[in-house]
Amino acid sequence: MNVISSDELFLQIRKSQPLTRLVILGVLAYFLSFPLLQHGIAQKDARIVWGWFGFAVLLEIGLSVSAWLLARQGEQTALRQLAWAGVLVIASGIWSDVLATVFKTPDMAREGNPIIVFLRENGGSLWIQYLVGFTAQSLLTVIACALWVAFVRHLPRYKAILLAMRPQSLTEFLWASLGGRTYFSKTENLTVSRSYRLIWWLVLPLILPFDRFLLALEWIGVLPPTPWLRGLITTLQTLFFIVSLLSWLLFVYFENRASLRADPVFARRAQQAHLKGWLLGCSAFTLAVCVLACFSGATYLWATREPEYLQVRIEYANEPVKANVPFPVIYLIENIGSKEVPVSEIQATVWETNGSVVSEKLLFVLATPADEVNTYGPQTTLKLNNVTLSPGNTLRAELWFAGLEPGEVLLKTSIYSGWREKMAPPVNIQIAP
Repeated sequence: MNVISSDELFLQIRKSQPLTRLVILGVLAYFLSFPLLQHGIAQKDARIVWGWFGFAVLLEIGLSVSAWLLARQGEQTALRQLAWAGVLVIASGIWSDVLATVFKTPDMAREGNPIIVFLRENGGSLWIQYLVGFTAQSLLTVIACALWVAFVRHLPRYKAILLAMRPQSLTEFLWASLGGRTYFSKTENLTVSRSYRLIWWLVLPLILPFDRFLLALEWIGVLPPTPWLRGLITTLQTLFFIVSLLSWLLFVYFENRASLRADPVFARRAQQAHLKGWLLGCSAFTLAVCVLACFSGATYLWATREPEYLQVRIEYANEPVKANVPFPVIYLIENIGSKEVPVSEIQATVWETNGSVVSEKLLFVLATPADEVNTYGPQTTLKLNNVTLSPGNTLRAELWFAGLEPGEVLLKTSIYSGWREKMAPPVNIQIAP
């Protein structure tokens, strides 16, 4: 097999590069725009929702045209039956879900699509809901089917370009399939489209017909609504396409490994270059990890430094308490700063007096105020939601405890303002029989 690339092959790849770039950018733009849609729905802002829908329709039209043109640029192969079978499965999956939805809820009252729900709750007429739904699903069908046909028709060219880059190891072969450069492409100054090699890893997991069949079966009552099963099917079908592509790549590599390494001198130089690159990469990675660790540590220490704007005073009788009789420890948390500050948690832990081990001699009973209380043995955490102290204001928190057995314990309490921790003065508590 001649693994050296031909001018014709590179010309074909360069011709497809603009389309592959458009598809990748379009898919990324589509998913990155979802937060804007969620914001519009949460705020019930029809302008944002309709603006997003217009953007999505134009984007889907662009993706449909790009995917269709990309499919036309492929080659006629013996896998034509596979391409048509995939189109049939994809279209059947999408439209079985659509038709089952229309059959079971023609008034769209039970449809859970967020855009349909928004239109329904904001007075959108039924024909607008149908128009929006059918437009989106039709374009989605065209995109998914065209991308699948494009993948099947470009498989021979995808295989040829990977072999033309002469990868010398399995790692380098897989790296090339993801858009990376090989030793041969670097030494020969070959420019091979990254988007052309990367696109198949991105679009195949998006062709998800099987979960739509499950939704259709749920709509017609064959299966009960099971969100966990739907999530499992979505995950498995995504893994199926990725594993299928990976298996095909492994087969291609091992089938052609001998011819890829036919020149011993070139193979030896490539392995030396790989080793050198690997050592440099490991060194750079180690240095980056050290720098990142130092930066993260410094950032964490700065973010969790003691909140100097809080001052904590404790009111406690400082006298022995009787076992099994509740008693309070009062914390006065004052904001001595010049800005409003949050108080998020009060965490109290019971220790032996030497501070070496926690103690089970004291039991937490109740606290005020507190939105949520979690107790794990000798440690109690009070979570305070939406508690903000203005400058000069004081928060009064009461924690009630009861002694379980005679002895002496040490109560240590931390006050949290976000991530920052303020230690309250420790309290020695004597428990009498």
